[in-house]
Amino acid sequence: MDETASTRETLVNWLSGHFGVLQIAISVIFILFWLNARNRAESKSAFKLREADRGLKFKRGANETAAANAPTKKEPLRLDGIVKDGAPHEVLGVSALASEAEIQKAYKEKMKRYHPDRLGRPGSREWEEGTAIAESINRARLAMLERAKNRK
Repeated sequence: MDETASTRETLVNWLSGHFGVLQIAISVIFILFWLNARNRAESKSAFKLREADRGLKFKRGANETAAANAPTKKEPLRLDGIVKDGAPHEVLGVSALASEAEIQKAYKEKMKRYHPDRLGRPGSREWEEGTAIAESINRARLAMLERAKNRK
């Protein structure tokens, strides 16, 4: 029993003499575990960057590369059911006396379909034309909402 008591005393004396060092070591270990856990959590994020946002080029197969390098005519983007330059109710596809709820519903449906990010990568021809279409849809919505407020 004297050996265990002396061992305990030796351990207690050593711990009391090195308490600050032990605190620092435990803190460093805790910080390392925390950083490791944080990096793992960030890598498992559901948020994904689009390739267009990363500035990466799209990967193409051998057949697609040859087709992409071939000279092509630039045809206008054909978007069925959209009138860019017309009366606001024609752009949204609602009656001229539509309610605010009908205007908002038509606006949301058109924007879901013709949003520039759904049509192409930023900077592409499709995206530029989609931007013009989205601007005309937005102008039409604002004009129709203003008319609806003035009717009340």
